[in-house]
Amino acid sequence: WRGGRRADSARTRRKILISTQVVADYHGVGRSKGDIEEACLSKWLADTKQLIETVASPNDHRRVVLVGAGVGGWIAVRLAQTDPELVGGVVGLAADPDFTEDLLLKRLKPDVIERIMDGMELIKWGDCSYPISRKLIEDARDHLLLQGPDGGLDVQCPVRLLHGLEDEEVPYTTAVRLANRIKTEDVTVSLSKSGHYMDDIDDFKRTRLAIQDCLESIFVLDLRSPSSG
Repeated sequence: WRGGRRADSARTRRKILISTQVVADYHGVGRSKGDIEEACLSKWLADTKQLIETVASPNDHRRVVLVGAGVGGWIAVRLAQTDPELVGGVVGLAADPDFTEDLLLKRLKPDVIERIMDGMELIKWGDCSYPISRKLIEDARDHLLLQGPDGGLDVQCPVRLLHGLEDEEVPYTTAVRLANRIKTEDVTVSLSKSGHYMDDIDDFKRTRLAIQDCLESIFVLDLRSPSSG
């Protein structure tokens, strides 16, 4: 959903951090191979889980901080909910959980939605165009996060949500709604006068601080568990 520009920004962020980083585009997006028509939340979640299990040694009780932009933020929070043993923290950058239902289907014209449900349609959204498929829409309904009571989303790890007040694609209120849904009290929302891509130097600094904050929270928690690493 976010293409190579977001991953390139993540690679820049990686250069200013001292921790070990792994940066990847998800199936069918950016530098990643794959048929975009087959891409969906379930596929991206499975791929993310496989990557973590491959590089992070979860059997040694090592958890990761997931940094996700746009749909990546959706994936990160969802994985923290379904596989908490893998995820020690989440940093969401302009995260857009439930955008398929809350944004696309509520704002697009009926004829455009009909073309999507016939297979796939290229949708102009903000400053970019994105391929949206019927499979993406229907599969996403199994992974919605914003529906339900406050505190009802069982995520226990530290969560840091960064969003721009001038985001032209996803309203900053999405971050507030997501924070209210998350169960842990260790969740913060940080707003800035940024657009959707949050790719200037100040945004990089805020991202770095959010990651460091998560890492410090994990370290404190792990001190309480001899088996954690």
